[in-house]
Amino acid sequence: MQRQIQKRTNYSLGVEAENKAKEILQTMGFSILTSRYQVGHGIEAGEIDIIATDPQTKLLLFIEVKKRKTLSLAGESIGTTQMKRIYSSAEFFLSQHKEFENFDCRFDAILFDDFFNHEYIENAWGF
Repeated sequence: MQRQIQKRTNYSLGVEAENKAKEILQTMGFSILTSRYQVGHGIEAGEIDIIATDPQTKLLLFIEVKKRKTLSLAGESIGTTQMKRIYSSAEFFLSQHKEFENFDCRFDAILFDDFFNHEYIENAWGF
């Protein structure tokens, strides 16, 4: 009897990267507010992979998680259009959650390679 090997899809690898990113953030002392926060539908939709906070320092993080063959490719895969969509989604989030209006906001990235080595980039971009 042969055992069937389940092929890991890009989607499942992305979910795994997001879960590992949450673990990293929690280890760093951040609280996860939500993940896969989506605004809109279709090609105009914006999604923030993870929104986290540090209430003691009043810091709100909007985090993009990317997994590619190499860390370099993961970083290069975050384009200007995606950054703008994440920024717009963050603005919408803040309009709906007034409890964070006095928080500093930051856009970070957590990059993973094929071996799940990671790089955490603070202030990956700003507007």
